[in-house]
Amino acid sequence: MLRPTAALADFISSTEFEDLPIEVVEKAKCLVIDTIGVAIAGTKEASFHSAERFVRNLRASGVSTAMASRLKTNAEWAALVNGVAAHAVDFDDWHSAGGVHPGCIVIPAALAVAEERDSTGKEFLKSVVVGYETMIRIGMLCGNRGFGIGFHPTSTCGVFGALAAVSSLLGLDARQVENGFGIATSLSGGVQRYMQGGASVKHLHAGWAAHSGTIAAKLAALGYEAPEASLEGEYGFCHTHGQRACDARAFESFPDRFETLKVQVKAYPCCSELFSSIEATESLVRKYGLNARAVKKISVRSINTAANLCSMPKDLKVRPPTKSDARFSLPFVIALMLSRGKVDLQNINDDTIRDNGIVEIARKVEPEVDPDLDRLFPGAAPAIVEIETEDLVCRERVDHAKGTPENPMSKDEVVSKFKACSAYAGFEGTDTMIELLTRIDRLNDTGEVSRAFG
Repeated sequence: MLRPTAALADFISSTEFEDLPIEVVEKAKCLVIDTIGVAIAGTKEASFHSAERFVRNLRASGVSTAMASRLKTNAEWAALVNGVAAHAVDFDDWHSAGGVHPGCIVIPAALAVAEERDSTGKEFLKSVVVGYETMIRIGMLCGNRGFGIGFHPTSTCGVFGALAAVSSLLGLDARQVENGFGIATSLSGGVQRYMQGGASVKHLHAGWAAHSGTIAAKLAALGYEAPEASLEGEYGFCHTHGQRACDARAFESFPDRFETLKVQVKAYPCCSELFSSIEATESLVRKYGLNARAVKKISVRSINTAANLCSMPKDLKVRPPTKSDARFSLPFVIALMLSRGKVDLQNINDDTIRDNGIVEIARKVEPEVDPDLDRLFPGAAPAIVEIETEDLVCRERVDHAKGTPENPMSKDEVVSKFKACSAYAGFEGTDTMIELLTRIDRLNDTGEVSRAFG
């Protein structure tokens, strides 16, 4: 019988840095650079400032750092604040088959505890990899099905990613980790109501999962007991959050193949299922020199997430009330690309979401689920965009947008993205931070990274 809880607990407790293939270590370093850069950008957002003020008011003593802040607190609360920052601009990494954003939860939790424990860079990176692998595998096991019943798998599965990373740093044995799974199962939560407005609550999904997973690991370390088989057992996580099914295929290659290698670094600060539509639109603008004012109709055939969840209700998606809501709007990002020529941190702002010209273009977007394209998901999130003007009808299809495993970002591109995120936030320590993160596996104290925030 498949026992994923025990298998994961053994993996988390027994994995050493030396067990990680060099390509996995290098990918993990890129993901750390990416996540911290995105979190720096996230410190500009109102959700981060609310979370930071909340934790500051707690006056909880500790040595862990809130990013881009002089706040020092305990690891649990630092993980919350930094998790909110890392998810606040929807620019953080993504694993399609697992249906999760691992970096915004695993890395804030690991960084906070590594700073608290004076962990080395190797210990930190090892914890990041086991956190990613755990969170992704649970997404593949059952969590991805949670979308169908209204759960947000990044949040529901994320608590286990944080648990795994922190358990690794604390040196818990397999029995302690399995207890941690039992605790974390009861702390798992997060629903998708944000798709219908109020999307900034989604940022808290990452922060709370990082916070809760850290608590679960620390309680397990102190001997707190919890049920075994909390993933696959009756009334366990698969039963409650995965429509009562465990997909054994998630563990066919475990632990010999690292799913971390398939994590997508995002090229645009919005829902990843919109990327193919954005790139198809960009290609048409480039090829035909399209003028946004001349466009009569924009047809977008795509997968269900893009054509339904990111397109309905129409009035909300055509005129999103906030930047967070705009990042989940297919009509808005298509209109933004046509009118401004790019979809980036600078162009998703309070002015563009209120721009009547962009709204009028967004009204011309007609989304449709294409069953043939939808069947390719999650292996691909393709889109076909057709734009009609007075003079022509042009069409473009994109299957694998920039950043996907089939079309990955280079390390140089990840560093460039980091610089763009830093510029957006006005962060002055960019060069120092990049230098530290590039050699993080050689640091004797991961706390150097956090202290570089000033």
